[in-house]
Amino acid sequence: MNRTRESFKRGSAKFKSQPKVLVICEDSKSSKIYLEEASIFYRSHAEVLFDHIGKTDPLNIVSEAVSRSRKYDWVFCVIDRDNHD
Repeated sequence: MNRTRESFKRGSAKFKSQPKVLVICEDSKSSKIYLEEASIFYRSHAEVLFDHIGKTDPLNIVSEAVSRSRKYDWVFCVIDRDNHD
């Protein structure tokens, strides 16, 4: 019994795709480390990228998030409550 061309086709997806998430942090160490550890602890199944862009004021962080938002399903900004303009 030979297989037909139809029998080699791929089946439909069984799992829904995981969202791509970007988290932009104000600082390069503490917030980034806390959030990375939290994603591991809570077993986040999303594709999460934690990034520090080298800028610390909220306006630049948000503008960077807006410019990079096309590539991701969700974008979050982590900003400390310091004295900012």
